[in-house]
Amino acid sequence: MSLRSRRTRIPLATATTAALLAVAACAPDPAADDAPLDQPVGLPIDAPKVTLIDAGDNPSDTLTYTDVDADEQAVTVTVADGFAQSIESLDSLETEAPEGQLGGGTQMVLPLSGATAKASEPDEGQREATRAPEYRLGSATVDDQALLPELRSAEGFRVGWRGDDSGEISTVMLSAPEAASDEGRAAVEGALMKMLSLPVIFPSEPVGPGAQWEVNTRVAGDASLLRTITYRLEEIGENTVELSVDVAERPTLGALSLEGAPGAEDLEETELTLENSDTAARGNLTVDLSSALPVDGQVDITTRVIYSGADQAVVQDSSVSLGFDTDAEA
Repeated sequence: MSLRSRRTRIPLATATTAALLAVAACAPDPAADDAPLDQPVGLPIDAPKVTLIDAGDNPSDTLTYTDVDADEQAVTVTVADGFAQSIESLDSLETEAPEGQLGGGTQMVLPLSGATAKASEPDEGQREATRAPEYRLGSATVDDQALLPELRSAEGFRVGWRGDDSGEISTVMLSAPEAASDEGRAAVEGALMKMLSLPVIFPSEPVGPGAQWEVNTRVAGDASLLRTITYRLEEIGENTVELSVDVAERPTLGALSLEGAPGAEDLEETELTLENSDTAARGNLTVDLSSALPVDGQVDITTRVIYSGADQAVVQDSSVSLGFDTDAEA
């Protein structure tokens, strides 16, 4: 099932960067498990706000993850980004976000496999946690052959996080192989942080089919971008839930400076103010409560942000797509 987002026009404020990434899972190379790793880097994640909008029909189930000490999960995670920018006349602006994904980047296939352990006691500055999933990267591929050796150097990359049974993430842990190149590290980190920017977090209240709740969070890896995710509970199985997903995002600033940027010479003004924004999103996810990552589904998000100055405007379109598939072949 999928939902077309309600149109939102929210003041946005920063330019989004873009790269097109894709992640797919298969069994990792055993040699990658033995690769020496750098000291893990911990990134704190702001606490989200979860708001139940509608408890649904016969709200009797409190949804929580049961993935601690469960079997290992191997999943194909597809992450795709795109970006486009143009200069338009103010009297001919199309304010609605375009449908579909934008081009302009690379496509990667990154195999992920991992499991969830019980969380350790928090270090100083960390929040309490009950679960600690960790995944490792197998042998990756990419359509940009110049990037392939860099990406392969990051084989064995580890990503983990501390969280609670509702799905909230408090700290992300990243650890790259010592042999990984800077380009390989950056490519893998970018893909994984985008994967974690759409957390499936459940409300604390009992829910039933038709329930809706919002998760308001700062996008992992981008301190300037806020995201509101609306989940709708379509179906509850024995240990799985089917969710439809809607997303709206908004940067936190209110102006854009293009001084010195490519193409800025065509503008009468380089200090621009927000004119309008619009987000189009649709998607669905299947969550197995014994696995830390969704087992199936896809979510597509496209946002158009317009900044104006004098008689011209800068139109920035950004898109991200996240897909999950446990049956895909690497």
